[in-house]
Amino acid sequence: MMKKLLTFVAIIALTLILVACNKPQQTTPEPPEPTETIEVVDEEDEVDENEGTEDVAEEAEEGSDEENSTVETNTEPAQPEDLWDKPDKIENMEHLEIVHLAYDIFAAQDRKDYSFLESVASKGTTVDRNKNKFKFENVTYPYEMNFFTKEEIGTLELRYTHEEDGDVYVGFGAINYEEESSFVFELIFTKEDGKWKMRSMDINK
Repeated sequence: MMKKLLTFVAIIALTLILVACNKPQQTTPEPPEPTETIEVVDEEDEVDENEGTEDVAEEAEEGSDEENSTVETNTEPAQPEDLWDKPDKIENMEHLEIVHLAYDIFAAQDRKDYSFLESVASKGTTVDRNKNKFKFENVTYPYEMNFFTKEEIGTLELRYTHEEDGDVYVGFGAINYEEESSFVFELIFTKEDGKWKMRSMDINK
């Protein structure tokens, strides 16, 4: 009896094993492979963006050039206008530079350009900034002379130039046509350190 029971249990166990072996196994699904996303770039849009970048760069460069040109223009010193017309030709062309210097001295008196007047004054000639006058001491009889304005001088006409003992004498006629009056300026120039300097200026009425 026991033997039959064991045989029956063995058959049932074998049957269960066979059933278990024949049962289909569940498989774990593999994850899908990632798909590559291909971005399509419109060639026209890319060209437009590049053109926009180039335009901005060109505008920035033009603006920089304009600023540079403005700075360069502003850095140029303003030149004062001549109060009298300087002659281009005179009888003795060797004295033309000195004649032009004389015109500049007259203009500097009118403008109160003390720095220029001091730069062209020879030794013994000084400029009094407080009283607007010259002091001439490198002459036979020292004297002082007030600055003249353009209104007081009127029209300047070159009368003569001549050289004596290394000094150059320049004479001008100062003419006031409205008041029918005139007088003569005589300036004496001497050379110091290779440059012409005014030694004296006198008037003859």
